[in-house]
Amino acid sequence: MKLRSSLVTPALQVQFVKALEVGADAAITDLEDSIPEAKKDEARRRAFAPHRMPELALTRCLRINSPTTPHGIKDLAALLESKDAPDVIHIPKVEAPEHVLMVESALKDKHPGIRYFAIIETAKGLSRALEIAQSTKSLEALIFGAGDFARDINVDIAWGNLAFARHAIVLAAAGAGIQAIDSPCFEIHNSRKLAEECNMARQMGFSGKIAIHPGQVETINQSFGPDQLSIEHARAIVEKSSQTDESIFVVNGHMIGPPIVHQAREMLSRYMDLTEH
Repeated sequence: MKLRSSLVTPALQVQFVKALEVGADAAITDLEDSIPEAKKDEARRRAFAPHRMPELALTRCLRINSPTTPHGIKDLAALLESKDAPDVIHIPKVEAPEHVLMVESALKDKHPGIRYFAIIETAKGLSRALEIAQSTKSLEALIFGAGDFARDINVDIAWGNLAFARHAIVLAAAGAGIQAIDSPCFEIHNSRKLAEECNMARQMGFSGKIAIHPGQVETINQSFGPDQLSIEHARAIVEKSSQTDESIFVVNGHMIGPPIVHQAREMLSRYMDLTEH
């Protein structure tokens, strides 16, 4: 399950159908930052109302409150009482492997199929990113939370200030063999800024990006999906690999070795998954 775009909507106004219409790979129902303190209980009731998590051709995600907070505990209790469950739970403010494990332990008997994404948004969390990424096989992604991270280390949210953190998250995710998903672009009507962020994130090794506005989804999907030239090049590599006994060969003037063949096969596999989506 490789997610390019994940569209966030507050639990008070869940828009699964809208996420599907704009082509998002995932829809995130948010119980955390987008919900004012006074409306947390109402949001939780709405999120777990009957038929609020319909079966759709996208990944259904739920961002709970931190499991170390009273609201996070209430979120887990509501999940235990619910017959339905999301495909993925986003766990915010993760600072240690135990934060992931406590959520998994609470839910594994009632909802054994749930997968988990850990959001790294503090200096403490970043310092233990690899441990967190390796905490459980049910954890399938690290997400960078740029806004809270910038506040935690007392810097502006500018890309250059946070490049080191993004690199660290990508390395930790790669070390554990899971996805790295980038923080959203907060300038929701600045398409150029979004495209630039997507391009830089992809070059760093991120596999997708959070969307906070429906209008961001198309650009994110295009940026993190393989382009036609890359697909054709990957096909040529795989085809040549199957026709030769040599481990090193040339395709279109490029020296190709086993790591590049493996990367080409992965690209074609992702492309097939996307075309079937």
